[in-house]
Amino acid sequence: MSSIYRQHTGILSPLVDQLRVSKVARTIPSGSRILDIGCGSGLLISVLPPRSSYTGVDRDTAVVEADKRRFPYFDFHCLDAVTSLFPFHDEQFDVVVMAAFLEHVDQPKVMFTEIKRVLKPGGRVLVTTPSRWGGAVHAVLSKLGFLSAEAAEEHQGYWNKKKMDECLKLTGLHLKWYEPFQFGLNQLFILTRGHHE
Repeated sequence: MSSIYRQHTGILSPLVDQLRVSKVARTIPSGSRILDIGCGSGLLISVLPPRSSYTGVDRDTAVVEADKRRFPYFDFHCLDAVTSLFPFHDEQFDVVVMAAFLEHVDQPKVMFTEIKRVLKPGGRVLVTTPSRWGGAVHAVLSKLGFLSAEAAEEHQGYWNKKKMDECLKLTGLHLKWYEPFQFGLNQLFILTRGHHE
C-alpha cells in the first residue's frame, strides 16, 4: 500500500472519507480505547466519541511521523499490521477500526488473530470495505479523477458476508452485524470475540 495521503486525491475523496469515518464513529461507544489500523492521516480523530483514547497504526513511516506532529496527544505506531505481531497488551482495546483498509489486504488471517488478542471481551471490530459493485464504481470514478486512482489500483479483492465468515474461521472473531451503506457501494462489518459477545 502506498501512503494513504496519496490515496485520497480524487475530487470526491474527502467527502467519501468523511462519510465513511462518520458511519464508523456512530458505532463506537463513548469512553472507548480505540485502535485504528491503517490510520493514514487520522481521519477518525475528528469524529471520536467523548472520552475516547486513540492509537493509530500505519506502515508508512512518513504518515506516522506527520500524524505524531499533527496530533501530539494521541498514540501512533509504524507497523505493518498484516504481517507483524502487534506491540500491544492482550485485551487492551475496546474497539478496533479498519476503515477502507481490508480491501488492500491479500492474506488477513494473521492480522485477525492479533486483533482478537488485543480486543477486550465484549469489544468490537469495525470494518468498512467497498462491495464488488462499489469497487467497480470506484474504478470508473477514479479514471475520471473523482476518486483516488492509487487506492483503486491497490485493491486486492472485495468482501461480502460469506467471504468474511470464511476468513474469520479459527481466528476467534465472528461476524455480529452486517450493513451495506452509501447506496450499497460500501459495507460495514461488526465483528466480536466469540459467538455471544
